[in-house]
Amino acid sequence: MDYSLIYACGIITGSFFIQGVFGFGGGLIAVPLLSFITDPKTSVTLVMLFQVLVGGLIFPVRNKIDWPTLGKILPWLFLGVLLGLFFLQRVSSSLISQILGTYLIVYALVSAAKLSKKLGTLTANMAMVSGVTSGFIQGLFGTGGPMLVTYLREKCPEQTVFRASVIAGLFILNIIRLCVSFPSGMLSHSVLDIALPTAPFVLIALFVGHHLSGRIKPFFFEVCVLILLASSGVGLLIR
Repeated sequence: MDYSLIYACGIITGSFFIQGVFGFGGGLIAVPLLSFITDPKTSVTLVMLFQVLVGGLIFPVRNKIDWPTLGKILPWLFLGVLLGLFFLQRVSSSLISQILGTYLIVYALVSAAKLSKKLGTLTANMAMVSGVTSGFIQGLFGTGGPMLVTYLREKCPEQTVFRASVIAGLFILNIIRLCVSFPSGMLSHSVLDIALPTAPFVLIALFVGHHLSGRIKPFFFEVCVLILLASSGVGLLIR
């Protein structure tokens, strides 16, 4: 019996159940835990493939997506991904992780103190800064979601609109990353050996998580979003 496959399947399924509920967080949980049994490139590729499956949740929430807000950030996401891939072998990834991790922790703490509006006014063009940064981190590590989440949290305060916009934004971000880096031979046998048997369980987890999301009270939803962002920051600091 291949226990590593069972472990990977359990980790990915559980992670994407959480993403089904909150709209993000799958990569945050799955990538570091998968690193115990596989290399970072395989872990990131697996997460990006399953992020594409999350795109299936767009259809039931399509009327809630804030497309004008996403439209402002999309060109910057694309630019950021290109920059991230370009600098992949040219910069210290640990330094970038520490800077971004510190920012996310501070953001979560300030937001928890009900000062997020003041934080939001510090940037004249939040779409450009958040889009380039999110795309850049996505190009480097495949985990640029938290920066996109902080932007959408400021622009989409209503719970269902925020969640729907995050689902759509992450789907687009991962499609950009996959399309740009697909020629590099990402879909190796080690990736497909885990992805194919795990896919049905992830689809079920996303379905269940999606239907549970509407039962979560707004305050608890907000707290969980901030916890996930802070956890992402800690994960970047210790990676």
